[in-house]
Formats: sequence, structure tokens, C-alpha cells
Amino acid sequence: MILFVFTASSSYERLITTMVGKFFTASTRYCNCQALLMVYNANNLPKHEKVKYLNACSRLRKIPYLREFDQVIRVISWLKGEKYDLVVLGGAPSRTKMIFWYPLLNPRQRFAVMMATPSVNKEAWLRWYLDKLLQFNLLFFHHILVPVTWPFDRFSFPKAKARFYEIGFQDYGFAQKDYNTLKLIYLGYIRGREIEKTIDGFALFVQKYPDANVTYDIAGKDDPEIAAMMRDTISRSKLDSIVTYHGFLSNEALAELVKKSNAGVCYIPLNGRFEFTSTKTIEYLIAGLPVIGTNSKYVRMHIDDSNGILHEDNPQAFADALRAMYNNRFSYKPDEIRATHLHLRMDEKIRSSFVPLLESIAR
Repeated sequence: MILFVFTASSSYERLITTMVGKFFTASTRYCNCQALLMVYNANNLPKHEKVKYLNACSRLRKIPYLREFDQVIRVISWLKGEKYDLVVLGGAPSRTKMIFWYPLLNPRQRFAVMMATPSVNKEAWLRWYLDKLLQFNLLFFHHILVPVTWPFDRFSFPKAKARFYEIGFQDYGFAQKDYNTLKLIYLGYIRGREIEKTIDGFALFVQKYPDANVTYDIAGKDDPEIAAMMRDTISRSKLDSIVTYHGFLSNEALAELVKKSNAGVCYIPLNGRFEFTSTKTIEYLIAGLPVIGTNSKYVRMHIDDSNGILHEDNPQAFADALRAMYNNRFSYKPDEIRATHLHLRMDEKIRSSFVPLLESIAR
């Protein structure tokens, strides 16, 4: 039995939208695994045969270091009454990362840490600190799960500890597309991605081409400050009737939104912090959506004239790319775009790469 531990997710709905959460959900179809989710409110929790809940101390919720240590102690105490062949912990960079306590306090348990990317914080000194703190934590583990494209030149650790897996991507399903109206969608994180510049670029396009039939839906994780900024940007640009900011949505709601859309937006600042992967780009392509994407190294690997347009990271460049896509919208072939990317679906990679890796470590 394999256990995935989640201490940073406030609910099951948010858990399954994270990268590790998506991998756990897909893994339940191919191996014997469960999740342990720490929660602050045990009322009205959804019942799921593969998910166990553990109460966190609500009094420590706003005291980061004590909260983190308390969570470790609670999980370790809970594990002593259970029997798992492998426990998988998340390896996302954090200012209060204390996962090194797990193998120290429970040396008989086999642990693995699952990594996705190094820190992408906008402050260079903070990226350095977060990466160094995570590297310290990793010293105490023997199994570090990393994508096959892991940037060792950016974030190093002993390669003997690396256990490589292939990243898989969410399949939101497919629906036939009508391009009479170009319906853009952005999915993903908002903070640090400068998505407000796409709204500014969208406004430039609409101002120049007021008769164009275009809409734009934005959905992603946020906090009150970011949500207010996004809504203010939309209102200031007088786009309320054609641009909608949804904030966080469940996977089911995202799937419906993707099916109604016919083009995806992948906007990241071209500053080197986001060069390692682009989940949303592949998810759009699997859904059959052509992509308007900033000209980053990873996005360039997947976007060409048949499935999208690349541009620089500023509003005017986005507006120009939107004009080019709008003019060429009837030339895209969603069925072919989807067919050529289906092999990158999460289910395919979980079954062929990730689950065999977990099982080999758990033996």
C-alpha cells in the first residue's frame, strides 16, 4: 500500500487540482494507494474510499513554523498505527519546509519526495533560499521522484537518489469547435504569471477591432489580493461583458469550461523562472485547442504554425498574436491537434511510468 500525504491543501477539491494530487487521483486506477489529507474543518467532508482525513490544529494555522512542525508530528503519530510500503511527500519549495523530520522521527518507514519544479518566486534571493532549504531537506531521503526533464543545472542533488518519472497531463475531454467566435481560456496559477498583461493585450485588440467576436475566460488559484487585481483590470479595461475571471474552479467545472473554449492562453514572463515545463500548454493541446503562448523554451518545443502562435511577454505582443490567431482561426484542426498529443495524457504516463516506479521503490 502506498500513501500520499497532503498537508498544504485546504480541501479535497483543491487537493486534486495540484500536480501531486492529479498524480494520486490517476494512480488510484492502477495501484493500491491512498491519500492522507490534513484539514482544519472536519465538518461536511466528502467521503472518498481512497482518502483519509487528519485534523490539523486550527490555532496554529497562522503561525507557519509551528504549524508545519505540528503537522509533521501529527502525521508521524498517525503513521505509527498504520502500515504502508511507501509514503510519498510533496516537494514543493516552501519557506517553512520541514519534511526532513519524517525520516528522522520514523526511520523504519520508507519515504519518497515528489518534485515538480524548483522555486519560481520572483525574488532572486528568495528563490535561492527556498531551493537551498529544500536541498537541505532532501539530504535525509533516499528516493527523490523527479521528471525526466529535471534541470540539474538549476537545482542539484545527488543523482543516485533521483527516481525519474514522465510527466502526464490532464485530459479535460473534447468537444467539436465552432470558430465563429474565438473563445480564449487561461487555466492555472495567477500569482507571478502576469496574466493581467493578457487582459491589457486583449483590450488593445478589442479597441482596434471592435467588431471581432472574442471572449476570454480566466480560471486559476488565487488569493483575495490577486482576485481583486484581476477583476479591477477587467473593469478598468471595460471588458466585463466578454472577459470573465472565475478564480478557483473544480476539475468538473474546468472540464466544462475547456470544452466550451476553442483556444488556450499560456502566458508566462520570459525571465527564466518558468522554463522547466508548461502544464497548461499540453492540457490545451490534448483538448484540441490551439495555443497563444509566450516564446519560452518549453512552449517552443510544442507549438508550431499548425497548433498555435508564439509571442513576447508584453500586452502589445499578445494583442498581435491574438489578431493573427483570430484571422487564422478557421485553419486550425482541433481533432488533429488532440490526436497528436493524446500520448501525453496523464493516464498513459501514470500507467506506463509513474506507478511502476512507485511499486519498484515500495518493494
